[in-house]
Order: sequence, then structure tokens, then C-alpha cells
Amino acid sequence: MTRPPRKLSRNEQQHETRAALVSAALRLFARHGFDGTSIQAIAREAGFTRGAFYAHFTSKHEILGAAITERDALDRQRLRARIGTGTVARAAIADWIADAQHADLPFVALRLELVRNSLHATGLAQVLRDNQQAEVAGIAEMLQQVARDLPLRPGITAPLAAQVISSFLDGVAIHALVDRTVDIRALWDALLVALTGDDGPPPPACDGAGATSA
Repeated sequence: MTRPPRKLSRNEQQHETRAALVSAALRLFARHGFDGTSIQAIAREAGFTRGAFYAHFTSKHEILGAAITERDALDRQRLRARIGTGTVARAAIADWIADAQHADLPFVALRLELVRNSLHATGLAQVLRDNQQAEVAGIAEMLQQVARDLPLRPGITAPLAAQVISSFLDGVAIHALVDRTVDIRALWDALLVALTGDDGPPPPACDGAGATSA
């Protein structure tokens, strides 16, 4: 006999409603832009009323900040998961960067819209600062975890390298948005040479006939 589904607690219902609103906002912001999306449209997309929206957020600015914060946290979790599988750090980070920038260009555009709106909204500016600090801290922690595989040059600390990588990510995001043919992995390898002095594994050896040896 099939058991009836467990009834969600009030806190669980609130969590699911909030998550649905954030997901709906991300979809609509990516599709129509921040200015082209209304609170009514977000609520309707999520299957709720305006009242449900205002029970969780006070404005579009607030839900935009929440959406970016949660998405950034998810991206950092994905990077930690890649490294946790034992994948070589250099390759894991390169894949993570390339996937994040090429596969999700609408989200990159949305981040730029957040920057633009933060010039006029103090709350969004604080969201950006908090996100940046969390990203730098997360990257620094990752660099410390993979120090054996990816040692930094003498004098370059993990927090400093993390700030450089965070700035690199911002620049690459804009570059990839304008030119989708940009070779992000090549840019990442060049940055790693500057940070570590290591230009990566040597190329495959060739035999006398010019063939690559296995």
C-alpha cells in the first residue's frame, strides 16, 4: 500500500516557495533583463501571488541579489565537488571556469546588470561586496587544499592569488560575453604560469619520424 506523501512543515513550505521564486526570477531576468521583468511576472512564473513574493522579498533588487548569491554559492560547490573527486586541480579549475563562462552567458549578463543597478541601490552594492568576499575566500580555501598539486610562486599567498583569480573571472566573463570564441582554458593556463611559474605538463614526446609516442 502506497503511503501518502509527507506533509511539509511550515518552514519547508516557506523554503520551497522562496526557492521557486528565486528560480523564476533567474529565468525571467536572463530572458527579459532586470528592467523588463516585473514582480507580478516573477510571482506568476513561480506559480504564486504577489503577496507570496512580498512575504519573502521586499523588491526586485532584493531577489536579484538573492539569486546571484545562491547561484554563486552553487558554482563554488561544483568546483569543490570536482576537486573532491581527485581530478587534477589544474584541469578541474579550467573545466569549471570554461563551463561557467561559456555555458551560462545569460547569467554573466545578469551579473553585469547587477553591477549596473548596484550604482543606484546601496543594498545591491553590499550584496556584490559580500559575494566577492565569499568568492575570494572560497578560492583561497581551494588553493590551500590543492597546494601540493598547484604550488604558488614564493611571495604569492593564497588570498592574494584568490583575488587575482576572482578579478580574472570577472574579466573573462565580459570577454566571453562579447566573443564566444575566446579560448578560456588558454587564458587560464597563462594566468597559472604567472601565479605558479609552472607551464603545465610537458608536451608528448615525438619519435624520430615526428610521430607522437604513447
